[in-house]
Amino acid sequence: MTVQILQYEFLGPVAFSEWGPPMGNLVYLVMSRSRDRFHILYVGDCEQTDRADYLTSNEQFKCWIKAAAGEANLYLAVLPLPDAGPHGRKRVVDRIVSRYAPPCNVAGRA
Repeated sequence: MTVQILQYEFLGPVAFSEWGPPMGNLVYLVMSRSRDRFHILYVGDCEQTDRADYLTSNEQFKCWIKAAAGEANLYLAVLPLPDAGPHGRKRVVDRIVSRYAPPCNVAGRA
């Protein structure tokens, strides 16, 4: 399954509880589901990590849970960018945040 955001094709979304490391260079979407629709709550990027707590230790994790009305309603979609450096990934994140204004990214800027 894939989801199209702007011109980017993300893999997923999958239930948050099904995610596990490792993660490579990528941009990720934390989403909630309401019936058959997914809503972007947060956009982030990641370099290679094997940390099992990578997502749950994010400073916006509580915002994700609150916005989704529980961890069981969280989903994750990823855009692998194996050759992208930090600036390339940030450019993708900024474009998505600018277009969709995910509530937990906007809250993180306040």
